[in-house]
Amino acid sequence: FASSLARTAARRAATATPMRLGALRAMSSETATFDLTGSFETYNLETAPENSIEMTKEELMKHFELMYTMRRMEITCDNEYKAKNIRGFCHLYDGQEAVATGINAAFDRADDWIT
Repeated sequence: FASSLARTAARRAATATPMRLGALRAMSSETATFDLTGSFETYNLETAPENSIEMTKEELMKHFELMYTMRRMEITCDNEYKAKNIRGFCHLYDGQEAVATGINAAFDRADDWIT
């Protein structure tokens, strides 16, 4: 029962699409450069990561769509939990979509990491 609810929630979240055209029009060039100076500190690293990154429109839209899908999934799970269709404890991650998206973008499958 719980797995069918999860599939339903995922399907509902995936079918809700963000407004793509407005986001693409906001960027005038093919790539955007972001300055990260002062946004992180390092500890016991021989070299620090770069202080700027460059991303394409396609990469940015991919990240946005992933975060949007996660948010829709969170909202759907919250509604299903409140309707008592999900039993037990439901810990929501609402508002933290950028964390998971950033980790997903920075790491590859060969990286080892723990949380």
